[in-house]
Amino acid sequence: MAKRATLRQSKAPASKAVAESSTRKSRVPAGTTARRAAPAAQAAERKGKRSSSHGGRRAGAGRKPQLDRAGQRIHAPRTPRPAFKRNQPLVVRLNFTPEVKDLRSKKLHPGILAAIAQSDHPGTFQVVEHHVLAREVRLVVRAVDKAALAAGMRGLGARCSRAVNQVLGTRGSALKERFELTLAETPAQASKLLRK
Repeated sequence: MAKRATLRQSKAPASKAVAESSTRKSRVPAGTTARRAAPAAQAAERKGKRSSSHGGRRAGAGRKPQLDRAGQRIHAPRTPRPAFKRNQPLVVRLNFTPEVKDLRSKKLHPGILAAIAQSDHPGTFQVVEHHVLAREVRLVVRAVDKAALAAGMRGLGARCSRAVNQVLGTRGSALKERFELTLAETPAQASKLLRK
């Protein structure tokens, strides 16, 4: 009889331990889900109370302009290009770096002319007229849309840089900044702006 009593007593604490462990296990997931839900609620509250000084467009935001020693802007501002009609005459200016002394020299001029001649893309981009100066190239071009203009000028700039680098032994882009664009209403006005 004594043995049976000891067995019953030994079984009782085990059942209590199992019950306690089961209650602990059931409590843990409930607590963790509550903890996980708390940051989401806090984030929603922060989002509603976010001040206007963080993010979005504001005065003084963005990359600051790079200036040379003289205090002049190195690169042209990244303003959007003006909208133009299909095949409207456009006057474009390409400015070159100070390393390029004279684009009209006997060594550089043929390469620049070849780059201009190879830049036409039938149906999308075409160079109508050109004028080569000492450190800049002025062009009258026609393009279907902004994407065609950007692609055509990107290819033209790469060819001009390659021609300059082959002669001067330099590397990288020979252009000083992004090209300048002026809209013309008629071909006569474009030719006048080209020589101005």
